[in-house]
Amino acid sequence: MPKTTTKKASAARLSNKPIPMRLDEESRLLVRRAAMMSGVTVSQFMRQHVLEAARRTVEAQQVIRLSLEAAENFAAALSGPATPNERLTELFRRHRGIPPRRAGEGS
Repeated sequence: MPKTTTKKASAARLSNKPIPMRLDEESRLLVRRAAMMSGVTVSQFMRQHVLEAARRTVEAQQVIRLSLEAAENFAAALSGPATPNERLTELFRRHRGIPPRRAGEGS
């Protein structure tokens, strides 16, 4: 016989740690109305929309979106030869025991 999931069983799987939220009366009524129009409870409505917003926020911080031109420039920079900047060159000189260059000296 297939198992049926009751509201009580579904709720038991959810955390018992609520996240309190204060809303003014107008906002509370708007959320309640939207939940009723969606055919879900206020808790379900808020959980769904808070999680969607949280996912979008996390994705926006973790994913870098580039235009085609920027992506091509990035790929070209990665595939071209690396050219060390002055600080890196100086670091290698010190590591190898080569005295640092004085201002105005050539390569």
